[in-house]
Amino acid sequence: RHDALPICITSLTGDSATFDFSPYKGRMDVVYVDGAHTHAYVKNDTERALEMLTPGGLIAWDDYPSIPGVYRYLNELAATLGHPLYHVYGTRLVLYTTKDLVHRLAPGGQSRSFVA
Repeated sequence: RHDALPICITSLTGDSATFDFSPYKGRMDVVYVDGAHTHAYVKNDTERALEMLTPGGLIAWDDYPSIPGVYRYLNELAATLGHPLYHVYGTRLVLYTTKDLVHRLAPGGQSRSFVA
């Protein structure tokens, strides 16, 4: 628990096709994408999310694989990134980060990074 850390949550709402995201460039640790579900909107929202992300930040998308526009674009995107997209099993969420998401405990309780 980090009692000394401030809680900073910024909720951005509006039409993402016209919203000015520039003040948030490189400033967001977590971006949650759940907007319009057409391929074009998912692409635009994702491009803006990647611009807003801090190094090592995380993007979470909702509605995968149930919505065709989300499913199609994220599958296209996965082939272009230097790090994997992770579909959280049993959910509609997909995650992306440049950090390792999974740590396995080694004998003796030491954790180590693991990439599936």
